[in-house]
Amino acid sequence: MKNILSGIVCVALFSGVQAFADVVDFTGAYAPAKWSMSGAGAASTGIAQLTVTGSDDQSNTASTTELSITSLAPSFISFSWSYNSLDISPDLDPAGYVIGGAMFQLTDSLHFQLAQSGSVSSLFLAPGQSFGFYVYSTDNIGGSASLTISDFTAIAALPAPVPEPSTYAMIGLAAGAALLWKRHVSVSAK
Repeated sequence: MKNILSGIVCVALFSGVQAFADVVDFTGAYAPAKWSMSGAGAASTGIAQLTVTGSDDQSNTASTTELSITSLAPSFISFSWSYNSLDISPDLDPAGYVIGGAMFQLTDSLHFQLAQSGSVSSLFLAPGQSFGFYVYSTDNIGGSASLTISDFTAIAALPAPVPEPSTYAMIGLAAGAALLWKRHVSVSAK
């Protein structure tokens, strides 16, 4: 009898709960078509990787090229990155990621390495929060820089489901029916 009641409670609690799927590479909620580009540079997207290339329009003015998306569900984001610059120094074209409008630089401007790489794990995104990648050109001369993102994952970070009020009614009906059935079985056994 306890097993029947436990089963009824579990089915009632988890029926109708919709979970967001985890994402590997740029698929599902993070598919290439769902990203938006802003700025004078370029972007290329695919399922396995995306690349943001900063501007180099010889204007001698600063500009940012950004590829961004809005998170649909609470998620933990992880990715690998590689950076290459054609400019004389990486501090002239830094690159990184953006969460909710705040820029976080990935590149190391101090060691003058024109090719760099690394990885980032467990960045939390709230539902509706903007997220993206950028390349900032301080002068738009001397060559562009590119930031390539790969090994992208978004792991759903959903809280425990809260049952709807109708679920409690269903649990009560199921428990009442089980008790009546038990009473009927014990009366007819006498």
